[in-house]
Amino acid sequence: MPIYAIPPLISSLLFISLGIFVLKQSRATQASKLAFFLQCLATFWWQFTWFLLFQIPDNPFVHQLIKIGYSGIILIPATFFHFFATLLYGKKYLSIIKLYYLISFVFLTLLHNSLLIINGTYFNHFGHYPKAGILHPLYLTFLITVVIHNIYILYNKQKDQQTNNQDRNQARYLLAGFSIYLIAASDFLVNYGFKFYPIGFIFISIYLCTNTFAIVKHQLMDIRIVIQKSLVYTSLFAIISITYLSIIFICESITQYFLGYQSPFFRFFIAFFLGICLLPFKTHLQGLVNTFFIHGNPCDIAVQNEYLLKEVAQKEKFKAVATLASGVAHEIKNPLTALKTFVEFLPQKKNDPEFMQRFTIIAAKEFDRMENLVKQLLDFSKPSPLNFQRTNISQLLDDVIALNSMRIKENNIKVIKHYPTVTVSIPLDQNQIKQAFINIIQNAIDAMPDGGTLTIGVRVQDSLHPTPYTLTPKIIISITDTGCGIDKEGQKQIFEPFYSQKSQGTGLGLSITYGIIQEHQGKITVNSILNKGTTFEITLPYKKT
Repeated sequence: MPIYAIPPLISSLLFISLGIFVLKQSRATQASKLAFFLQCLATFWWQFTWFLLFQIPDNPFVHQLIKIGYSGIILIPATFFHFFATLLYGKKYLSIIKLYYLISFVFLTLLHNSLLIINGTYFNHFGHYPKAGILHPLYLTFLITVVIHNIYILYNKQKDQQTNNQDRNQARYLLAGFSIYLIAASDFLVNYGFKFYPIGFIFISIYLCTNTFAIVKHQLMDIRIVIQKSLVYTSLFAIISITYLSIIFICESITQYFLGYQSPFFRFFIAFFLGICLLPFKTHLQGLVNTFFIHGNPCDIAVQNEYLLKEVAQKEKFKAVATLASGVAHEIKNPLTALKTFVEFLPQKKNDPEFMQRFTIIAAKEFDRMENLVKQLLDFSKPSPLNFQRTNISQLLDDVIALNSMRIKENNIKVIKHYPTVTVSIPLDQNQIKQAFINIIQNAIDAMPDGGTLTIGVRVQDSLHPTPYTLTPKIIISITDTGCGIDKEGQKQIFEPFYSQKSQGTGLGLSITYGIIQEHQGKITVNSILNKGTTFEITLPYKKT
């Protein structure tokens, strides 16, 4: 095998392996997984064809092989936009995606039925390479247009302050990786007669690493240990695949030496036959890796991750309940003290109608207060499936403040509320959203040990330009403290599992909060200035009926 054929072989195998891996295992939407796979498939198509092309001597089949490989190159711009737009914007750019694919198929038709896109070949020291036709610059114009559009949507997403941190981080990773991928466009110079070995495989491989890291970090798994296992599994899978194919070509070369055949078709047939024969070896080797290194395949890891996430979420919930228990006990103590005082005077004033009437009113009120507190704690701690019911959001926030009233008083914190003058009720799971509010408010209290101001606001925002892909109108809940604040690096990681700036923190509270808000089709963002304070803003869909 010529040495020039090895780099495109390796890069093609990496792309198709990781494309299949994400398609099967990612938690992203089916549309974005498919788009990523198509992007990987187009690049694999291009690189694997070049691997074959650099091995074939002068042969009429070369021209047909070049057109087959260039089909992948023509589809790459559309698949890139398809992936970026679907992952970050859903169906917002669906019509443009269809347009770009339509234009790509026009170029494919010209490629396979004329010499307008590719007109013959150059023969360089590394092998054959396609020669640009008269309309090839038109394809490059289309490519540049799509590239600019890709950069535009990625830049806008990572700069959009209304976008949550996860989406902004995704956009940053993708923009960085895409910028590196663009350097591979230097290979087009060879289409115009420049004589150098095309090194685009280096930059597309770097892009693949950056891109896959973004998907794994923000979509594929939620627990860091599982992320590491998944990356190790992917790397080992790629190594096994490369080893397997290397053995095939070594065996094929030995067979060619003894039989003396030269036909590329016969070589392909022998390689295919050897691949079938050696397939049990690859399966056995991969099974050994699963058993001794990974202790399970990616599907097993995903299942373990699901159980682990549920377990830590439940532990975090019980920890919150334990923290609130002291506050509830304090709240119960106050009415008990009042009742005890009345009971002590009861023998002396049992015949006093005014005293008895007052005692009856206060006793009933205090008993109701205790009953309500106990009910809230039981409702909060009892695990239950997601149960949407219309809820007064201001009242729910007041309940959370009441549960934390003892700590608020101890820390000398002033609470300011900015609620709408009319009742704002939306369908949500009370227990889940209450847990989210508790996590944020408790963090705010922890950030102000020496006192401060806790400002809680609720407002309704109607969009002036509604679209099918925006949640309109919206209800926005803001929780602001005047505490120690969070640095910029901390803000980027604040919703990641196991990240905490508190020595005794588990780093799961805000991660669970983020998941709860996502389940309610909302988003949560954080803005903070070090030593001045932090604001968490929660946006939920506001359905009036």
